[in-house]
Amino acid sequence: NNRAFDILDYNLELLWDTGTTVVEFVFYTICTLESFFDKILKYAKVIGVNLIYKALQLYYVLQKPDVPAADKGIIIAALGYLISPLDFIPDPIPVAGYTDDALALALAIAKVSMYIDEEVNRLAKQKLDDIFGQGTSDNL
Repeated sequence: NNRAFDILDYNLELLWDTGTTVVEFVFYTICTLESFFDKILKYAKVIGVNLIYKALQLYYVLQKPDVPAADKGIIIAALGYLISPLDFIPDPIPVAGYTDDALALALAIAKVSMYIDEEVNRLAKQKLDDIFGQGTSDNL
């Protein structure tokens, strides 16, 4: 759609003119096209609570100042892949559609697992309960 190309074109100009890093550019572009939480709400039933919990863990690790830029880049790539309309296995395919998304999240979780502390888990569970109702995170 033309809006997506307009946003991409604007963001490329921003990247060139301001010296924005490529990681910042990708993250900003993804967030401009469709916010992370909007995607979660839109596809929550299909994706499943466990996959959303993993995505939220990554999201909250991304907010931590002590996480190296390279690891933040991996998180951004995994979350970007989750909300991207382009997939190796298209999301509308029953059962298999989100396996590639789950793999991307699992690889990112494995890489940054040392940053997933009690605070990250608490924030992710709290957000799950905010989105789906109290008690959703009790079995995680």
